[in-house]
Parts: sequence; C-alpha cells; structure tokens
Amino acid sequence: MKLDQVLRELEARSDRRLIAVWQRIGMDIRHFYGVSQTQIAHLAKTIGKDHDLAGELWASGVHDARLLAVLIEDKTKITEGQVFLWLNDSDYWDLSDIVVKDLLVNLDIKFVIRVIKDSLKSDKEFVERASYIAIGELARRSNKIGSKEFDIYLNKIDRQVKKARNWVVEAMLFALVMIGMRNKTLNKKAIVVAKKISEADVVVEYGDAPRQTPNVYEYLTSREAQAKLGS
Repeated sequence: MKLDQVLRELEARSDRRLIAVWQRIGMDIRHFYGVSQTQIAHLAKTIGKDHDLAGELWASGVHDARLLAVLIEDKTKITEGQVFLWLNDSDYWDLSDIVVKDLLVNLDIKFVIRVIKDSLKSDKEFVERASYIAIGELARRSNKIGSKEFDIYLNKIDRQVKKARNWVVEAMLFALVMIGMRNKTLNKKAIVVAKKISEADVVVEYGDAPRQTPNVYEYLTSREAQAKLGS
C-alpha cells in the first residue's frame, strides 16, 4: 500500500466515540482519527512488514498512523537512532508505550539501558514514562539484567513517585509490579516501596475516565501474585 491509501483507510475507520474517550483522559486529539487498536492491528496484518512505509506513516504526524507504523516496522531493519527519534516524537503514552514494548526492548540490552538512563532525565512526560515502561518490560522478560540493577530502579521509584508527573507515576507503578514479580527477593523489596506509596495516597489522574489508580501493594501481597512467584 502507498501512504495516501493507508491514511485514507485509517480515516475511514474513524470513531468519534473513541476520540471522545481519549480526549477525556487528556490526549491532544488534533492529529487523532480515533481508530481502535483492533482495527489498526487488522490493517497491520493486511499490510505486512514494510520498513519504508513505516517511516512514511510516522512522518505523517497522524497519531493512528504512528501506531500502525510501529506494528508494520521490520525489526530486522530498524535502527537505534530511529527508535530514539520515535520515542522522543511520541506525543501520548499509548504511542510511547508501544514503541518501548514492540521495538526498544528487542534491541541490544546496552542500548536499551542507555535509552532508559537518558529518558529518566527527560523533560518530556511521555519520554520519562517510557523509561519506566522499559524497566518494567525488562523485569518481565529479560535475563540479561541482575537484581542489583532493579534495586536501583526501586530506590528511584521510592524517592520520586510522590513528585513525578501523572503518566510517569502510572509507569512507575507498572515497573514496580513487574520488578516485584521477577523473583521472591525483589518481591519483598517492591512490597516495601508499594506500601509507602499506598500510605502516601499517590494517585494517577485519569480525567473523566472511570479508572482507578492501581493498588500495587494489594496485588504484590495477594495470593495470586505469591502463587506465581512460587515457594
């Protein structure tokens, strides 16, 4: 497919109700068609992997097109510079999250750690958020990082969560869950941090959307979580 054809396909799938939902939780909808994730995923399967088209879709600036770009990107051709650029271009958390989960964490671990360190210092909310999403993803699926590295991130969350920006807080809570579910030792340490957060009444603001702040302490101490960790 050509760029203009794909953009027409996306626009034809626009859903005003979805636009309203995302607007309620704070998205800038000026460049958002309101295409559902299911529709984007279906279109991605139709197109297949296409590195050049992915670059064109991203350059269009259309939010839905950028989500599609991540899904059709050929992971054998993507570069570290491209991932870094896309991450810094991300204008909302759904986009920065998918760049991290589908692209960043599949690259060389040294590069991932470097991006995390850089992103932790970013003045852009969604870039800083991406660092904690990446930390959580590494805790969930990487065997190339030791527990000491996650101790550092736990301490950082403990120190900064009460003063962090809204969507960064949510990502911190995600990372805390994933670190706490990595092994029994980290679980105990994560529970200590989660208890402090619970007692401090740290809240993620979701605008008018009917969502609640995740209770990490409650989850990490639950029978379900403990059963997954084993004895």
